[in-house]
Amino acid sequence: MYELRVLNGLHEGAALPLSGECWQLGNAADSDLQLNDGGIKASHAQLSRSAEGWLLTPMEGHRLPPPR
Repeated sequence: MYELRVLNGLHEGAALPLSGECWQLGNAADSDLQLNDGGIKASHAQLSRSAEGWLLTPMEGHRLPPPR
């Protein structure tokens, strides 16, 4: 089973076991991974898995340009 783990910062060590196909990330109480940080929106992003791979979709959060 896969796991999404926060590696540093305010929520260092928080983990989300990735069983299923879709997870909500944000500061809302019903988020699958709740991140209470000033820069995180209630429904910040959605992580999903399919046969093609993984997809992180911004919801209320801002889309970031790819790293150079």
